[in-house]
Amino acid sequence: QMHGAPDPQSIQHLGKADATYPVKHHLLDTQTAVRSQGQRGTCTFFAATALMEHLQLREGTATDDLNLSEQFAIWLVKKVGKRFSDADASNTQVNLEVISKEGGLVGERLWPYDGDPWGHGDDPACDDAPDAAGNVPVLPVGCYTQGDPPTSVNGAPRYGVGKPVWISNLRSEIKHQLFVRRRAVIVDMPVHCQAWSYRNGCSFPTRRNRYELGVITMPEPHELEGEPLSGHSLLIVGWDDEHEIQKLGRDGAPLFDAHGAPVMERGFYLVKNSWGTWAFGKNNPYGAGYGLLSQAYVEAKGQVLTAPLRVTPEICDDGRDNDDDGAVDCGDEECAAEPHCARSKFTFYADESVAIPDDASRSAISSMDVRTERTVDRIELSVLLDHPDPSQLVISVGQKGGQRVVVWDRQREL
Repeated sequence: QMHGAPDPQSIQHLGKADATYPVKHHLLDTQTAVRSQGQRGTCTFFAATALMEHLQLREGTATDDLNLSEQFAIWLVKKVGKRFSDADASNTQVNLEVISKEGGLVGERLWPYDGDPWGHGDDPACDDAPDAAGNVPVLPVGCYTQGDPPTSVNGAPRYGVGKPVWISNLRSEIKHQLFVRRRAVIVDMPVHCQAWSYRNGCSFPTRRNRYELGVITMPEPHELEGEPLSGHSLLIVGWDDEHEIQKLGRDGAPLFDAHGAPVMERGFYLVKNSWGTWAFGKNNPYGAGYGLLSQAYVEAKGQVLTAPLRVTPEICDDGRDNDDDGAVDCGDEECAAEPHCARSKFTFYADESVAIPDDASRSAISSMDVRTERTVDRIELSVLLDHPDPSQLVISVGQKGGQRVVVWDRQREL
C-alpha cells in the first residue's frame, strides 16, 4: 500500500517526547459509519475516504451521515491520474495526492461503490480467465474503475483534502496527531494472519473470538520469520494504553512464562476498518467494525500518514493555521520568504574569565552587552566551565536587575 514510504526513523518529530497523554482517548465523535470494501482490494481508497470524512466532520462542514464515493476515488486515481492501472495496486499517499490535485470527491449517492469485481458479465473486455498457459490477462483500466462515472457527477459538490504528510510511527507522534491536532492518521500494516486472527490461508491456528473483537496483536517471532499474507490500510482514531490481551504461541495456545503467569500484551490503538460490521470487530467495545491494533506492531511494522483538510495557502500574519498543517504564520515554512518572518542570528560573547568562589552564599557573574532593536525569540547559551565538582553548581541567565532563569542546577547531570 505505501511502497516508497520513507524510513519512519527519518521523519521529523512533531510531538514532544516528554508530553503526557491520557491513558485512553478517541475521536469517535468525528467518524462516519464503517463501510465494507467487499471482495475488492481497495482498502487504501477506503482509508483515504475515511480520513477525508473525518476531517470534514472535525471542521464542522459536514454531518455524520457524510459518505464519499470510493468508486469515484478509484476512477480519479486510476483513470484521471493515470496511476496504478492494474486491479489491486494502490497507494494511500498517491490516492490523497491525486484527490487533492483533481479537486476532491463527490458523494457516494452519485456513484455507489460495488464490492464485487467486474467480470465478463459486466463488460466482455473484463474476462480475467487464464489462457491455456495459465496466464491471467491484463485487463483494461475500465474494468478496475468499473467504467466511467455517471453524468450526475458533473458540477456536483466536491470534498477536497490537502497534500498528505508522513508521520513517524512512534507512539508519541501518533498521539500528538490524535490528541493535540485532533486528527486521525492512516496506518498501513502487513497482515500476519495469526496476529490478525485471519483464518484464510493461515498456517497457524487462529481464534474466532479475537477476530470478532477486532484484536490485532504484535506477531510472535514464528510469524515474523515468514512473509505476511498481504497488506492492509486502516484509520487510527484513538488509543487505549490499558487494554491488554494474552499472547498466543505457534500452536494457538495462550502463552505463559516460566513461572506460570500469562504473557500479556498491553497498549492498543483504536482503528476504523473497512471490512463491514458483521464479522471483524463485530463485538468490539468501541463499535462494530472497529479494531484494536497493537501499538508495538505499529512501531515495528507500520507506515503512517495523515493529511490536512484545507488546501488554502498560509496567511502569514493573521494568527491562524490557514492550511491546517500545524504551523502558524512565520512558523510555517510557506512564510519563510516573507520580510517580517526573516530571522537573523547574532552571537554575543562574554570574554572575561571569572573565578568561581568556594562559598554557597556567593556567586560569579559573567556579563555580556546585548544590543539589538529586534525581538529576541530564541536564545542558545553555551558555557565553558572548569570546576572540580560541577554537581555543586547552579547556572542561571537573565537581564541585569530583571528576571533570571535557571538553566542548570545540582539536580541535573552535566
